[in-house]
Amino acid sequence: MDRRISEWAAVEAELREQVAALGAERDNLQREIDAQERIIAYRASGRWWLKLPLIRVRRLWNRIRTA
Repeated sequence: MDRRISEWAAVEAELREQVAALGAERDNLQREIDAQERIIAYRASGRWWLKLPLIRVRRLWNRIRTA
């Protein structure tokens, strides 16, 4: 009986570790999603659309210069 209780306790401890690891991974993924949503919101703004041609010209100039 005591052996089964100790085995159960070990399984329970392992499950708690796995749940904690999954919670940490979920939090990390949520932070990544939030960052992507901020980028999307910025790129949907008028400021981004005004800045975009300058970015493309700069990239083109760098490509021409290094070629």
